[in-house]
Amino acid sequence: HNEDFGQTLGFYGVGAGPHIVLPFLGPSNLRDIISIYPNSVTSFSTLAEDSWGVYLTSTTIEQVNAYSDKTQYEKIKENAIDLYPYLRDLYEQKRQREVEE
Repeated sequence: HNEDFGQTLGFYGVGAGPHIVLPFLGPSNLRDIISIYPNSVTSFSTLAEDSWGVYLTSTTIEQVNAYSDKTQYEKIKENAIDLYPYLRDLYEQKRQREVEE
């Protein structure tokens, strides 16, 4: 199961807060930004190597891999009237679904 501290906070009723786009990490919200440190401390790569470099590299690779499907992006882009609000809402709905699972 791919769970994180942001989902745990959401489960216990902490609101998502404003939508924020982080350089290199992509879309997020205030609740997920607060959970970056607890996620890094408890991630497997940090426990195995105890290195911020390993954590940042693995996180970056995961993010690039998750959003690298250009054909999906092109389909979304052509169907959206205004791309930014559409992507923001798409991200927020995805995170809400993950919290509810």
